Amino acid sequence: GDSTNIKRIGIDLDKNLYILDSNTIYKYNIDGIVTGDLSLLGNTLSGRSLISYVGGPGEITDNTRFNNPISFNIFKNNIYILDQSANTFYIKKFDTEFNFIDSYNVSSQLSKYPGIDLMVSEDQVLILSLSGNIIEYDNNLLFKQNYTLFENIAIDESYLRLQPSIENNN
Repeated sequence: GDSTNIKRIGIDLDKNLYILDSNTIYKYNIDGIVTGDLSLLGNTLSGRSLISYVGGPGEITDNTRFNNPISFNIFKNNIYILDQSANTFYIKKFDTEFNFIDSYNVSSQLSKYPGIDLMVSEDQVLILSLSGNIIEYDNNLLFKQNYTLFENIAIDESYLRLQPSIENNN
């Protein structure tokens, strides 16, 4: 189908493209685009690059469906999806083949300020809230700390995304 409500995109270590569109995440093979291989780029067969997908409309407690997925992040060989239903938030974890691994209810820290983005690293999961708070969990999704960003933003501005920076040891 046509993409009509793209919320996030990401690329895994194998250079597969993931698109969160409405309540489904699609996985595409983009080798021809990434490598510039003309034989792959010249292939015009419709749908040939779609590998698989997960999701569709469902309840927040459904393991392989989403109520209102807000964001996702790919770390190593896992995909973490932040899903919302009113004041209930879950992080659903899949491998890159969309095999369900686990889900975590993270509502207690997000009930006052809804989550809008997440980022995963070696030892933590961070969720950015609408208010600009950053909620930190360990890799087992156990709450660690809540950070408040001190920079005041204008009334017509909002926080949108967590973006990692590259550490410079020089």
